[in-house]
Amino acid sequence: MDITKTLLFKPIPMDQLEQIVAQKPRDAVWQELLLPGDVALLTCQWKVGKTTLITGLLRALGQGVPFLLRSTKATTVWVVSEESQEQSLAANR
Repeated sequence: MDITKTLLFKPIPMDQLEQIVAQKPRDAVWQELLLPGDVALLTCQWKVGKTTLITGLLRALGQGVPFLLRSTKATTVWVVSEESQEQSLAANR
């Protein structure tokens, strides 16, 4: 597995998402919970494990291995954040 592919981030403006997302078969990428092309919002009280959950899920989706007793399908994932481009770039330095 080429880890450099998983570390590259390409900002995509929200108004361009529909043009980029192609209609593909709707086989779940995370068994019964997440379908290709869907948008999932994870929100909850702070310090309950959101980052831990997402980190594990992204790792599983990158490798196509089971996560929390559910199968996954190897796929590319877009992470949408409220951070500005300047904040994202500063975090990657």
